[in-house]
Amino acid sequence: MKKQTHYDVLAHVIHWLFALMIIFQLLSAQWMHHKIKPGVEPWTLKLFLFHEIFGVTVFFLLLAYLLRAASLVEKDKFGHLFPYNKKGLSLVIADIKTLCRCRLPDRDFGGLAGLIQGLGFLLLFLVALLGTLWLVIPANYIGASLLHDIKELHEFFAQIVWYYLAGHVGMFLIHVIVDKISKNKK
Repeated sequence: MKKQTHYDVLAHVIHWLFALMIIFQLLSAQWMHHKIKPGVEPWTLKLFLFHEIFGVTVFFLLLAYLLRAASLVEKDKFGHLFPYNKKGLSLVIADIKTLCRCRLPDRDFGGLAGLIQGLGFLLLFLVALLGTLWLVIPANYIGASLLHDIKELHEFFAQIVWYYLAGHVGMFLIHVIVDKISKNKK
C-alpha cells in the first residue's frame, strides 16, 4: 500500500482557514477589550466581538475536521494525528532515530510530524472549547469563580499556541530549505 504524502484540496483549504483564523485570534487577543471603561477605544470592543465569532467558528471547524478524520478511519487519518498504537509509535521512533542521525524525516503521514500535529490539534481544540464555554455558559449557571477559571485556562493555553505556531512554521521552513538544498545537489 502506497503511503499518502500529500493532502487533498479540502485538507489544504481547512488548514489555511485554521491558520488565518488562529493568527487573527492570537493577534486580536493582544488589543481587544470586552468591557466599556474609560480610555477603551470602541474598535477594541468590536475586535472582541470578532474574536468571539471567529473563536466559535474555529471550534466548529475543528470539530468538523475531527469528525472528517473519524470518517477516514480506513485511510488511517486518526492514526496520523494520534499514532498511539504499535504501528504509529514505531513510525515516531523511526523519525526520532532519523533526527538523531542529523537528517530530517520524510514529510509522510504519521510518525513524529503526525504526532506533533495531533498534539497541536488537541491544544487548539482545547483553547477553542474553553473559549466557547466561556462565551456560552452564563456565570449564574456555574458560578463566577468557575467561569473565571475557564477564562484563565483559555488564556493560558492560548499563549502556548504562539509557541506551537512558531514551531509549526519553523519546521515547515526547515523542510522547504532542506528540500531545496537536496534538489540543488542532484
